[in-house]
Amino acid sequence: MMDSTRDVVFRSSYGAVTIQWAGDVLHAVALGPYAPFGGAQTEDAISDEAFPLLGLLKDYFCGALVRFDVPLSLEGYSHFERLVWTATRRIPYGQVRTYGWIASKIGKPGAARPVGGALGGNPFVLVVPCHRGVGADGKLTGFGAGLAWKRALLNLEGIETDGERVIMSKSKV
Repeated sequence: MMDSTRDVVFRSSYGAVTIQWAGDVLHAVALGPYAPFGGAQTEDAISDEAFPLLGLLKDYFCGALVRFDVPLSLEGYSHFERLVWTATRRIPYGQVRTYGWIASKIGKPGAARPVGGALGGNPFVLVVPCHRGVGADGKLTGFGAGLAWKRALLNLEGIETDGERVIMSKSKV
């Protein structure tokens, strides 16, 4: 028997976070107005025990170091996307890595642009912390939920930005 998909909206101090899951497997996370899911319940209707990601999100948005170790639904995604997302999940809280670094980690040096594309299409925002991926010069490039969200998430994790770039000399890279 297949678990039905459930959508829940978690309201953080930064904006809405919409989560989609079935059973204990995460299908997607979307931020703010970029949430494509309809008919979502509010977090009040779901307990943290029933879906532990809610508790992790609450802790994360309070500034706690959180490890989003939840299973992901990866059906329909390419091998390359999976490699990129796996490497990105290993970027520590409060640190950034360049798209070139991620490309090297997956054995595809020179594939910084495709890495950026895979992160731009990441359906598991926060859990796969694509906001921690930056351009070679620290530039805050493309983020599906918008650069304001990316800046806010990086700042929440203690990473300084000047509006357009991560201040690399002050950030753990």
